[in-house]
Amino acid sequence: MTAALIAAFALIGFALGVAHFAALRWTVGAYLAGRRGAIAWYAARLAGSGAVLVVLVRLGGPLVIATLVGFVAARLVVVRRGRAVA
Repeated sequence: MTAALIAAFALIGFALGVAHFAALRWTVGAYLAGRRGAIAWYAARLAGSGAVLVVLVRLGGPLVIATLVGFVAARLVVVRRGRAVA
């Protein structure tokens, strides 16, 4: 397993995390505004992230860890960006 492959999976995790947490922000706003479909988006967000992580588990430990590191890094970025906007 090369460093480039691990870095690529960290970027995949980062992209997945940004999409996941941006969708979470939208879902919370939609739910608080009383929009229909907020619960469906919640379920879709969880199912999508979960499906990607299940596929990654089959690829092996180092790739899963790299993806999760990227995912957590994305959370930090999205949360800090959200605080700056709010």
